[in-house]
Amino acid sequence: MFKLFVTRGVQAQPRVADLIVTALSQRDWLRVAARSHLSEDGEVEEAVQEAHAAIPKRLAAYNGSSTIKTWATSIAKNKAIDIYRRERRRRRPDTRTTPGVNTRNSSVVAAKIDLEDFLNQLPSHLAEALRLREIEGLKHREIADRMNVPLGNVNGYLTQARTIIRRLAGGYEL
Repeated sequence: MFKLFVTRGVQAQPRVADLIVTALSQRDWLRVAARSHLSEDGEVEEAVQEAHAAIPKRLAAYNGSSTIKTWATSIAKNKAIDIYRRERRRRRPDTRTTPGVNTRNSSVVAAKIDLEDFLNQLPSHLAEALRLREIEGLKHREIADRMNVPLGNVNGYLTQARTIIRRLAGGYEL
């Protein structure tokens, strides 16, 4: 029913899209969604603004398979991910022009050294899960078996560990 209201409402009255964006803005749902992927306030605001701009344009494509909140927050999360990737590319130094530097090997070694430093700052169960995944290359199921925990716990451990490391690294992804 809501899908029908949204689709017909947007086609008949573009003001419906403005009302929906306003309602979403009054709750901090979009900001919370963007904050889950970004740590800088300016980047979060940029993602929220991009989501606000995208929602009215995409509203006619809303199919009603989820709530409007879920649909809109997924747009905000996608905008946040886009900004995160764009900023990561922008911040990454261009080592292609440095003569004599094997960027593949040196960046892998540096990343492993950084990862080890960060692993030492994590709770032991999170560090173990991330070490098994990123350094030993085990699959999630293999990690669960090795740690003797349910698969869902492994997924949670890896997410928590990566979130903590992202914060420790100042938003950079290892």
